[in-house]
Amino acid sequence: MKRRYAALAAPVDAQGRSIDDVAADFVAFPEVMAIHHVTGAYQLEILIAAQDFGEVSSRVIGHLEGIAGVAGIHVGIANDILSYHFDGGSK
Repeated sequence: MKRRYAALAAPVDAQGRSIDDVAADFVAFPEVMAIHHVTGAYQLEILIAAQDFGEVSSRVIGHLEGIAGVAGIHVGIANDILSYHFDGGSK
């Protein structure tokens, strides 16, 4: 059986630091698959992927919440990915 992954879409409340600086710190984490600047109640939304939900909640979220300027990370959508194909380029 192929490896399964857990993915979470999580809005981020960024305060006291520029959104670009907070986003730049998120880039250093291999589990952060995408970072979106959004409008509304939150300033950023991140897509996090890991081996399982336990890894995301216990390790990844804790480290990301420790970044300067992150006032909170709120899990919005959680997915159990059974199959994923990405060719890395556009055609």
